Amino acid sequence: MKKFKIETCISTKNNISFFDIKFYPQKTEKNEDIFAIVGNKTIIIAKTNGSRISVLSTYDDLNDQENLCCCAWTIENNTQKPLLCVAGASGVIKIIDIYSGKLSKVLKGHGDEILDIKVSPVNSSIIATASFDHTIRIWSLMEENTWQPTLVSCGGEGGHEDRVLTIAFHSSAQYILSGGMDHSIKIWTVPTFLKTNKAEEYYKIRDNMILLPYPHFSTTAIHTNYVDCVEFYGDLVFSKSAEEGKIILWKILGFDSKADPPRPECAPTTYEWSETRSFFGDGLQKLLQFMVLDCNPWFMRFTVWNSLDTQKKFQSLLTIGNFKAKIFIWEISQNIDYKDPYTLIKPQIVLTIPKTSTPIRKLSINNDGSYLIAVGDMGLIALFKAQI
Repeated sequence: MKKFKIETCISTKNNISFFDIKFYPQKTEKNEDIFAIVGNKTIIIAKTNGSRISVLSTYDDLNDQENLCCCAWTIENNTQKPLLCVAGASGVIKIIDIYSGKLSKVLKGHGDEILDIKVSPVNSSIIATASFDHTIRIWSLMEENTWQPTLVSCGGEGGHEDRVLTIAFHSSAQYILSGGMDHSIKIWTVPTFLKTNKAEEYYKIRDNMILLPYPHFSTTAIHTNYVDCVEFYGDLVFSKSAEEGKIILWKILGFDSKADPPRPECAPTTYEWSETRSFFGDGLQKLLQFMVLDCNPWFMRFTVWNSLDTQKKFQSLLTIGNFKAKIFIWEISQNIDYKDPYTLIKPQIVLTIPKTSTPIRKLSINNDGSYLIAVGDMGLIALFKAQI
């Protein structure tokens, strides 16, 4: 079992809350790990330096009403330079060139706050966002799409009935999970033809944008409160909601990402009410539940880290922080036993940040698993190092 030891813990002097942290997916030429932290109006770009954190640059948003709560890394196609996508209360996505510190691009289209950003795992020019306006949007960062950067808008009659809080791409990039304040989780099939001039036969088009009013899967049977974090685990799903004190691993019966993706006209409609509507088969099945103590408020998000080393004895770690500066870790194996879906599984490791009880909002682990960083309220940034 991988173990971590705390090395550094800092807090800013003001009441800033850091809501998101993401490691850049690749190490630098000097074998350094770069990461970004966002919260309120602040963006921090930093790197790990042994047992310390070295801040490379900081930015303050010029919009006094901004409250940044999500970020994601991508790359510039021509130069391969790192780009940081950030968003929050303004409903605007800002793409920052971290080398120059300048705005590379600004994307507008949502009608309310943005709570989550994810980058396609197969195309760094495609990103998705979740918004308080009840929709998910899929965007292109390519210059050819500058006039209309929104490729797809997911929402409408069969979409979320309240604010969308969280999204996740499947590793194939063919599907997007979403969760929201309506207690529902949905799966949207990403259009195969992202260029609208090839999509008119299959999709409704408006303003040169594909509209997806119906997901191919929707359920309110998993959670009883705001769904604030979802992730794919292969074809399985991890999800969490506020107030429940647990993370649930479950499966969509009949869902197979290797099969041909369904067409939009095959999506189940809302003509008759049902707790679960699915194109793929007969509902869902809960597999495991993980106990998370003192984590009732919403916007406390878990992280699933997948090892890139296939020779290691474990494949993944499930991690989450709570409201009392504790971090819970479970080792997840692909050979896990799913016999008991009702017993709450206690964490295998509990890390404590000393001399504080500050809420932890988000965690991130670098690619090789050597560092774990937690961020949260009161400007909390805590660095843990893996023990060999």
